[in-house]
Amino acid sequence: MSTHRVCLAIAGLTIELSGPSIMLASTRARYQAFVTDEPVAAMRLQVHRAGQGFSDHVDRGEGVEVRPHGDGWALSGRLCGAVDADGGWLAEAHDLGAVDALVRLALVRRLPSLGALPFHAALTDDGTVFAGHSGAGKSTVAAALGGLCDELTVVGDEGRSAWSTPYWGQRSLAMPLRRVVILQPARDGEVPVLTRLNGMEALRALVPHLVRWAPLPSVDGPSLRLLGRLCEQVEVVRAVCPRGVAFVPFVAQALALVPAAVPAAVPAAVPAAVPAAVPAAVPAAVPA
Repeated sequence: MSTHRVCLAIAGLTIELSGPSIMLASTRARYQAFVTDEPVAAMRLQVHRAGQGFSDHVDRGEGVEVRPHGDGWALSGRLCGAVDADGGWLAEAHDLGAVDALVRLALVRRLPSLGALPFHAALTDDGTVFAGHSGAGKSTVAAALGGLCDELTVVGDEGRSAWSTPYWGQRSLAMPLRRVVILQPARDGEVPVLTRLNGMEALRALVPHLVRWAPLPSVDGPSLRLLGRLCEQVEVVRAVCPRGVAFVPFVAQALALVPAAVPAAVPAAVPAAVPAAVPAAVPAAVPA
C-alpha cells in the first residue's frame, strides 16, 4: 500500500484517500478495521494539505456549512472542499475530524446509487438497527446490547442487509437485517409500548433518521425509493421507552417478545411490550 494513500472499505463502498503522510497515518489508525488492499476504488478523495500541528482530534463537524453544488455538495466555513458522485477534496485538514467529515459526505453521496441507505442509527450484533433522535438512547442500547456502531448504520440489499461503519466502532461487519427500531423516550404519563409500523406510516417515521446533508435530487430521489422498498421488506417498530434505569431492560425484554418475521395480520399495538420485570418507578434521566 502506497504511503501516499489509504483505501477504506465501508458498507460495500471502496474509497481511496490520498494526501499528506501525517494525515494518512492518523487515518489508518482511526479506520483500522476498515482499511483494505482493494486495488480499485469507487470513489477517490484527496486532502491537499495538512494544517500545521495536525492532530488526531475528531469533532462532530461544528462550523462547517454544506450546500448543494452541481451534482454534489460544497463545504465552506471551517472546511473548504467539495464532494460529488465520483469523489471529493479538501483544501486543508487541521485534524482528523476534517477527514471524517469528507468520508461521511462521500458515503452519503454515493451509497444510494448502490442501493444502500445511511441512517443515524446504531447496529447491534443480532442485526437490529436502532434509529432515533439525539438523546433517544442509541449509544446506550449499543453499549448494552452488543453494538457494532452507534451513530451511522447502512442498510441495503433491498432491506436484507445491514453494515457497521466507523461511526463509532471498530468492527467492520455485514449481516442480515432483522428489524428497524425507532427509539422514542416516553413523555410524562405516557405508557411504554412497542408499535409495529406499516407502509406510509413506517416510511414517514424513518425519513427523519436518514443521513442527509443538504437537498440534492440525485440523492433524495433514489433514497426515498429505497426507503419505500425497505418498509415493504423489513419490520419497522416504534419503541416508546421508559427513561432512566428501566430503559435498557425494557428494550431488551420487549424485543425478545417480538418475532423477527411479523405477519401483516398481527395488531399494531403490542401490549406484551411492557414486561412485568420492568420497574414501575422510572427516574427522569434520559439515556444518552
